[in-house]
Amino acid sequence: MLLAQSLRDHIQLFLASAGALDDFEDWLVAASWNMHRHADADVQRMVGAVELRLAEHSSGHLDVADLKHEFQMLLMYGCQPK
Repeated sequence: MLLAQSLRDHIQLFLASAGALDDFEDWLVAASWNMHRHADADVQRMVGAVELRLAEHSSGHLDVADLKHEFQMLLMYGCQPK
């Protein structure tokens, strides 16, 4: 089961350059598989926000520095439900 703290820890590892972006993405895909079955709404929102930023990065809308900034903002402020 994916927990919010585990997600935050993995984001922090990436931000600290202790892990490669590809490794982070691979971990996220595996950890969030079928999360709709067991993860709470806050974790699901956070994963969605992270996946959105990763998609923006892979499409060229965010460079690595901007991606890291966006991840830092997610860690600081979280995701607000709409």
